[in-house]
Amino acid sequence: DFDLLGNSLTKYPLDYRGYYPWCDKAMDEVFLGYKQAQLAFYETYLIGYLLSQPSKSTKGFREMKSARVLEEFQRRLVLSFMIKQEEVEAKKAGNLAMICDTRSNRLDVIGLLICNGYKEIARADLYNEDYEDIVFIKPLEKTLKTSSLFMFNGTSKN
Repeated sequence: DFDLLGNSLTKYPLDYRGYYPWCDKAMDEVFLGYKQAQLAFYETYLIGYLLSQPSKSTKGFREMKSARVLEEFQRRLVLSFMIKQEEVEAKKAGNLAMICDTRSNRLDVIGLLICNGYKEIARADLYNEDYEDIVFIKPLEKTLKTSSLFMFNGTSKN
């Protein structure tokens, strides 16, 4: 499964500067247990993955780093299921919230996150000055408010 994940990361690259070195580092971190990987299979075929890790900047947050479901399996709620599973595991581990980002032109991802209860908290150029990214958060405890959890060093949204 480890090799399948590595192959999937490089076979379907994302348009980010330094993507391939990031893949190498991510696979090392999965191997060492720092990053966690959820894999989705159809029979023996890897159809999707979700990578996450503890947030490096905010204690108590779990950060989704990368996710993908093959196009022919999209619209089957595979990624929604993996996100929900990640939230359950993060909450069991004592995390307060989930955090992630996506490019502002990825309307499909934005819609998916909003449908899964994520709120936009900031916009900034996180990876490439040519693209605007949107940061999303979802509290894992119903009593927590999004605005009280996180102050982002960009354009804050409440």
